[in-house]
Amino acid sequence: MNDSAGPARKAISFAALLRDLREARSLTQQELAAAARLSVDAVSSLERGRRAQPQPHTVRMLARALQLREADRMALLSSLGRAGNVALEMPSRKRTPRTPSPSSVEVVGRDDEVAEIVDVLGTAPGRLVTLTGPGGVGKTTVALVAADVLAAERPGAVYFADLTDTAEPDDALAAVAHAAACAADTVTGLAEHLAGTSALLVLDNLERVTAFGPHLAELLTASPDTVILATSRVPLRVRREREIRIAPLGPSAAEQLFGERLAAAGAPPMGRGDDSAVTQLCRPTDGLPLAIELMAAAAARLGPPALLERIDTLTELPVAGPQDLPARQRTMAATVEWSCQMLSPAAQRLLPRLSVLPGSFSLDTVDAIAAADAPDAADAADAVGAVGALAELIEHSLVARADDAGPVTRYRLLEPIRRAVETLEPAGQENVRRGVARWALRAGREHGARIRGRGDMAAVERVETDRHVLRLGFDHLVETGQYNAAAELLWWVWLPLWMTGHTHETLAWTNRLHEDDLSEHGRARWLMARAGSNRVAADLFTTAERAMRLAERIDDTSLAAEAAIFASRQRCAWRTSTVHRLCWPGQRF
Repeated sequence: MNDSAGPARKAISFAALLRDLREARSLTQQELAAAARLSVDAVSSLERGRRAQPQPHTVRMLARALQLREADRMALLSSLGRAGNVALEMPSRKRTPRTPSPSSVEVVGRDDEVAEIVDVLGTAPGRLVTLTGPGGVGKTTVALVAADVLAAERPGAVYFADLTDTAEPDDALAAVAHAAACAADTVTGLAEHLAGTSALLVLDNLERVTAFGPHLAELLTASPDTVILATSRVPLRVRREREIRIAPLGPSAAEQLFGERLAAAGAPPMGRGDDSAVTQLCRPTDGLPLAIELMAAAAARLGPPALLERIDTLTELPVAGPQDLPARQRTMAATVEWSCQMLSPAAQRLLPRLSVLPGSFSLDTVDAIAAADAPDAADAADAVGAVGALAELIEHSLVARADDAGPVTRYRLLEPIRRAVETLEPAGQENVRRGVARWALRAGREHGARIRGRGDMAAVERVETDRHVLRLGFDHLVETGQYNAAAELLWWVWLPLWMTGHTHETLAWTNRLHEDDLSEHGRARWLMARAGSNRVAADLFTTAERAMRLAERIDDTSLAAEAAIFASRQRCAWRTSTVHRLCWPGQRF
């Protein structure tokens, strides 16, 4: 038998196996198609052997719809062999695809996104789907895989255009027309060329030419059977557009991608302890696939445990991304720099200021950051500008809403973006930290007064969620010699931090201040916070009594009352504990 029969047997074997698996579950082709989010024609073609080489993603969608066990899933994948693109009994109609082949792209953790894209564009002609998300999140990869699935379901051709280097709508139109093998230089001409063809246009990197959006809406109106799949860091804001945000990967998918890239880089098999290192190395990537790939490439050279030991001191990973990627996608710094070029001056000014903030932050903190080097009279105007700049950063996927629960909306920079911005804009951070310290004192006074005055638990929660930013403000006050201000901040926040189980935090703060550097008022506040953070009972009420006497001397009645109450309670508790130990020495109190 000649060689050409081999691929045919494998394709038919896949078709027969798929049919057997479907019938074993008592599913019709219509039911399987609905569960896999494919068309009935696509399932029928696969079972009849008319599609010789379905793409891996299509097979995974079928396997998930059939709820296959691992053995059946592997059998289904193995039945494909290496057939390549082989036409069987009835060759499909010839197309002119101009997409980079996604068959070599393994997409991890994106089944839901691909299925949503296919569902929207596969069932509603005349639609535009824009994939948005931060640089390095994998928008292009998802678009290519989704386009591949759609190509199997739609009768028309697929045309791919990279619009990275286009800055004007006319340039973008020319690039799309060229990709579609069309000589027209108008939207009307392109629409006439595409009319009746059920074409899929895949337009990559539209963020620099969002003004092309209205032209795309016009194109879809004139050619209603055409569909468009675009990628952009910002939505186009036109009719018919459906925005699908591509979010960072979850922890499990991130670790899977890390492991695959580690193996692809030629790293030896992971040994004992490597799994834990991989988990910890994935955390600072915040699920960004580009950051994961860069981290895996570095780990392949240094080893995961060795890289983990140095990760906190590295401002940039020691390796770049694949050489076949554009230069702007080989490092996180280059990716972020590319994004910054499209920002307004106000947003460009705000972004590096936000990079000094660890963890999440509130809009109040953003206001303080924006007005860090402005006189008080300009604060209000700067705050108004800060809201608009923050909204722009969110739209460009450089800032995201945080997952922190609570009544106040919080925001954050993904960790790879924050680190990249720090390397791009190291100057001017001193002013920013000054603004953070000013905000921390104001927030500490406000929340501390509400807690002490009326036991406001919402204020307690605010202090807990803001503790990373408060610590940054405290650090600046200590480092710049503002010891009394640092002691005041410490006193305002020690109680809510103690109430939320962060005594170790306030104890660390108290250890950074020295009694000799403080005024009497500062010393009284410091002693009170120290008493509240101290776990040694004998020292605890002694320290509180010292704070009380100092507060009485400077006539701070509220501080004196707080210290007196605290000292009496601790002395009573200590005495009760002592009696208990004397009377019942064998029992714990």
